[in-house]
Amino acid sequence: ERERSALILAGLGPRADYALAALAAVLDSDPSPRVRACAVMAIASISRGKDDAVPYLRGVLSDPHPGVRSSAEQALKMFFNGAHVKAARPVREGR
Repeated sequence: ERERSALILAGLGPRADYALAALAAVLDSDPSPRVRACAVMAIASISRGKDDAVPYLRGVLSDPHPGVRSSAEQALKMFFNGAHVKAARPVREGR
């Protein structure tokens, strides 16, 4: 249900800008990696061409699940054509 809701919001695009704060909360709190990845897609779709999504997406680069991190990287590439993704990636201990 939560996954589907995020996908519906993604389909609405910029018309769903009212949902950005709720989607950002999903990124921090939802236990399901699939739901968090769908929230990333929704945030990117809603924020097309606007920088307000970038802080949310950069924050997800440190998500514990690789699929969610990958979704954030792909979304950031849409915003920056890949130029800032490596610079935005957090440094991890032991790497």
